[in-house]
Amino acid sequence: MKRLFTLVLTGSLLITPALAADRAETSFPAVREPVSFSDVAQDRWYADAAGLCYETGLMNGTGDGTFSPDAMVTTAEAATLAARIHHILNGGDGVLPEAPADWGQITVTREDGVTLSLYSSASTGFWVNDREINSLYLTVDDSWKAYDGQTVTLEMNGSTYSGTFRYVLGAYGLTPAFQLGQVSQETYDQYYEDLWTALAWPAPGVWYRNTACYLDTVLDTDELGRLTDTATRLTFAKALKLVSGDLLEPINDITTFPDCEDDWKDTVLPLYQAGILSGVDASGAFRPNDQLSRAEMAAMAARLIRPELRLHFSLENG
Repeated sequence: MKRLFTLVLTGSLLITPALAADRAETSFPAVREPVSFSDVAQDRWYADAAGLCYETGLMNGTGDGTFSPDAMVTTAEAATLAARIHHILNGGDGVLPEAPADWGQITVTREDGVTLSLYSSASTGFWVNDREINSLYLTVDDSWKAYDGQTVTLEMNGSTYSGTFRYVLGAYGLTPAFQLGQVSQETYDQYYEDLWTALAWPAPGVWYRNTACYLDTVLDTDELGRLTDTATRLTFAKALKLVSGDLLEPINDITTFPDCEDDWKDTVLPLYQAGILSGVDASGAFRPNDQLSRAEMAAMAARLIRPELRLHFSLENG
């Protein structure tokens, strides 16, 4: 399924930097009427950004006329906003494509040909226990009891594995499970890579399923980590850098910032140089592990899509 939508949606965005600002302006028109959020005073530093992200459809309010600027953001929310930006920049409308029905499922087949398709879910699909990862637990009906100990095949992430269907003693008593057979170390390693990939795929009905599929098939990345985690400032910086294309034309002569680290400098520094970020204090520190708020997320996104909002500044040691 990898790169499912690539030919349709991705592109190299081959235009000159001089035209990038104009394209950003025209690509993100207002699609909703302005609104005054009851918890966003007009003199707040993020007020214009919150309004712009709402009017362009990149972000919604949080109900009852509020924006909840101080609320923390999940990685799924941050990734969804970034994916919408990428989708629009590549000719879409920001409504992410529906994940195919069979994306993210595993298929278990018995020797008699009976096939069971499942999605990652501890209550209705497949799961593992962190302390018992040798077994992939399955949700099956009672007809499978007669096949305890028999060979089955497992298909996931485009690969097929042979193993045994067994009822094993788990955290909740005897539980049906797939146990991988004797394989080479290479196959073993591939199995667990495929397994943890499959476990990260949201099942149908999970609100961020389309986002996860877009990350997997279009952006081809797992750099953002688990979508259920709370997003950090570095999480969203990675997401924006991933989808920004040629919209990061430098306007600030900055080569470093106080807490810059080599392993993510190439991700964050271009955002400083482009005026998307200026740091969280007078020194210009980034604080990568701080939790991301809705206000911060809106400000960063707004500066990307509206170059006139970008920050011109310098750092004493930058």
